[in-house]
Amino acid sequence: MNKNLFDAVIAGKEVQAIYAVAKAEGVRPNFLLKQVALGRVVIMQRDGKQPTGIGESLRTKINANIGTSAEVFDPD
Repeated sequence: MNKNLFDAVIAGKEVQAIYAVAKAEGVRPNFLLKQVALGRVVIMQRDGKQPTGIGESLRTKINANIGTSAEVFDPD
């Protein structure tokens, strides 16, 4: 997790990513703040992408790489 985000959560500051993830996950922001502060949830943030919460009490995210790509087609 972004060290600055973690520090802000620990200090009790408002973090917009917390509100965005809480809304997307259907949980209360205060619950999510506590989970982040306890290290049970992390929030991924990348340039131009919505923040994503990963961890306890949140939806499961799955990312699979099956060994092929759009640039190289070689099933073997």
